[in-house]
Amino acid sequence: MSESISAGDRAEVPFLARLFRHSLVRFCLVGIASAAVDVAVTAFFLHLGVHYNLAASLGLTASVIANFLGHARFTFPGKYFWPATLARYLVVLLANYGITVAVMTLGVEHFAVHPLLAKVVAVVVVAVHGYTWSKLWIFRISSEA
Repeated sequence: MSESISAGDRAEVPFLARLFRHSLVRFCLVGIASAAVDVAVTAFFLHLGVHYNLAASLGLTASVIANFLGHARFTFPGKYFWPATLARYLVVLLANYGITVAVMTLGVEHFAVHPLLAKVVAVVVVAVHGYTWSKLWIFRISSEA
């Protein structure tokens, strides 16, 4: 999916189609879909009577898988060497977790903000970090594909 659109194409391509050509829009949509998977899977297992920590873990696992596949197939489509791409994804996922913990700790313990406000800030920081590394490193197309 191309990032740029010529002036002549703008008149012929509907607004939503042009919007979906931008990887940042697709990145956000995959993120929203992954969050929905997380909540839906967690809710499903809670409904079955599974302990909330296990239910949340299963939801998170499902959302990480959905997120990786969504970005690989929709946000940054291409041919990848899957083991290396997955390894890079997991490195950034771990970094995003560290960033989340750091932002939450800083917000709650040093700035005395409510934990949910700190979490919202962390989500924004992690989204920018994740998009940048996804575009430049995780889903890069290289000679290893």
